Amino acid sequence: METLQVDKQLIDRLFANDATLTTDDLGIEPEPHRGLILKNNTDSSALVMIQSDLSLKPIKQKVRIDNILPKAAEQTIYMIQLLNSNLPLVMATGPAGTGKTLLSIAAGMHIVLNSEAKQTKLILCKNLSEVGNHRIGAVPGGLREKIDPYLACYKDALDYYLGDRPRGMLDALEAQEIIEYRPVNILRGASIRNAIVIVDEAQNIAKADMRTICTRIGEDSRMFLLGDIRQSDESHGGSGMKALLDSHLIRESSLVAHSNLLINHRSELSKLLDKALE
Repeated sequence: METLQVDKQLIDRLFANDATLTTDDLGIEPEPHRGLILKNNTDSSALVMIQSDLSLKPIKQKVRIDNILPKAAEQTIYMIQLLNSNLPLVMATGPAGTGKTLLSIAAGMHIVLNSEAKQTKLILCKNLSEVGNHRIGAVPGGLREKIDPYLACYKDALDYYLGDRPRGMLDALEAQEIIEYRPVNILRGASIRNAIVIVDEAQNIAKADMRTICTRIGEDSRMFLLGDIRQSDESHGGSGMKALLDSHLIRESSLVAHSNLLINHRSELSKLLDKALE
């Protein structure tokens, strides 16, 4: 998340009750729902989010999703975006270990288990691409058995979110089709309503395929697109996720939010190896 150096007077104005600051006051691009850290040469700092009207809102209160607390300012902003029911599309980029999948699962579960929410189903999608040139080959069984090897990231996040909740809760949610798993390549022709759709490893989805997926989102549905652009294997037609991120229509839309998470919280070893292999 970007940090801007500003005058102390600007931060003081930001917290004044009658003051309204906008992106023009900072001289930055008008990107709604973007998070920023404002700092000056003293100890003053502020975490702010750009609103739909391009005004700056200071984030004063702690944010949590059930048992999940943010570990950094960038996660706080991302959690606010995820919980904003007026944002049909939330995108998260960044390396492994930054919390993209866990926070998305936590928000998705929190929303669909809320009886007042418009979204009643959590659809977890995965692009069935594999690392490098090695392939696991054909997998026996039905659709679920065939996609199970690709669902580990979701399973880990669901287990962490559910924590001490009763055993069998995940099985019950799957049986009631509150949680559903779909490979992205079978979404063509679907019209998804009243659902949270999470697409992990979205950087590996071609531009044409991304268009097919995104246009499936119907009434009262929301989509969370997650990916690490550095790990894109898509060479034919370009990465659809990168195309969205590069689009000025997306950057300036009040319907879309994007967070670039940079801090690896998984382990010191994971952080070290990711840095060494840049």
